Amino acid sequence: RLVRCGVKWKNKVHNSPEIKSQYEYGGLLICHDRNNGQAKEAIAIRDKQRSKMIKELMRDEIRQNSRSPRPYFYLAQQMFAEKKFRKAIRYYNKYLRRSRHKGERWLVCYDKAMAHYFLGHYLRAIWATRDADKEVFDRWETAKLRGVIFGIAGKYENAIES
Repeated sequence: RLVRCGVKWKNKVHNSPEIKSQYEYGGLLICHDRNNGQAKEAIAIRDKQRSKMIKELMRDEIRQNSRSPRPYFYLAQQMFAEKKFRKAIRYYNKYLRRSRHKGERWLVCYDKAMAHYFLGHYLRAIWATRDADKEVFDRWETAKLRGVIFGIAGKYENAIES
């Protein structure tokens, strides 16, 4: 989307422009250079800016309402993306204490298992997959991850059963 300069934006994370009217113009074609992509420096600058923005916005949201699970989810996702798995697990646990949404809770348990796996905490990763099964039973992704973890840990019979 193209937006005129000076337009005000609403919403903090998934923002959209505040406009009174819009005009569709079919004569414009934007081609993205997918092969060459962005320069590595530009990607690094954008990642740093995104990380800072998410941390600031979500910490402000926690100050306003510490019972809301939303900021903990986004902070955990950001820490996971930055490969700060211990912090991600901490935020995932805070999210799980506050949320009742089954689908998101499954995703959080699954990502928590992945974080433990990357840290080499295979038993804790298995426990997290068990928790994911409690949220949404019999997902193939959970069984596959559990099998991979058992395989890495040398428990081949358990891996096959998963």
